[in-house]
Amino acid sequence: MAEHNIIGTLKVMMREWYAMIMGAKDGPHKYIKYLIIGLCIVLTTAGGFFFYRLYVVYREQTAHKMFSTNMQAYEQALKDADVEWQNVAEMFEQGHNKNTNSYLAPYFLSFQVEALLKQGKKEEAFAVLDTIINKLSNSPLLPLFKMKHALVRIDLEDSAHQQAGVKELESLIREKKNPYRDVALFYLGRYYWATDQVVQAQQVWQQLVDEQRHHKLSPSPWADEVKNILETLVV
Repeated sequence: MAEHNIIGTLKVMMREWYAMIMGAKDGPHKYIKYLIIGLCIVLTTAGGFFFYRLYVVYREQTAHKMFSTNMQAYEQALKDADVEWQNVAEMFEQGHNKNTNSYLAPYFLSFQVEALLKQGKKEEAFAVLDTIINKLSNSPLLPLFKMKHALVRIDLEDSAHQQAGVKELESLIREKKNPYRDVALFYLGRYYWATDQVVQAQQVWQQLVDEQRHHKLSPSPWADEVKNILETLVV
């Protein structure tokens, strides 16, 4: 209420100044006229920015509260053997629809994907991942969701989708700045292993181990997982 009173007072003052200045013909007032006009523009711009920031804060607080509530329900669902995952998927979809402009919008969808996969609805999950990737065009987490996209695609029954998913993993591996290259190498090798392409699996996993030799401070757990396999692998 106080904010509205301040804004109303400013509007009245500006109207009075404007009427006074615009009524002047000559003299120093004609220069003040342009100063007042410029001041009005500055105040209008600053006010618009201020109220936009208030809107963003309110929007994100609302989205965060709903996301937190949904996450509590999701964690409880993981413990419940009789959970209806369709209800969980719909809950996160509704959360996204109510917060489409929020920075959290893609993350509502990410848990919708998990709930869909719990039901074996891979095609629907794949379609939602497409939406997430479009929303996260500049996010540092984009490679992680691209990898999820590739893995779900490989898991589809259509062979064309599977080959496209393999190419997506290979593309992620070629991105030298991708912080999840080690994970992509692990899963690409696992795909080759699962499809009896042992030589390719060995080559990919060996690349993972070789690259991780230079990471003394934070070695990849994925490299450690394949070391034992490589040591016993006979081709």
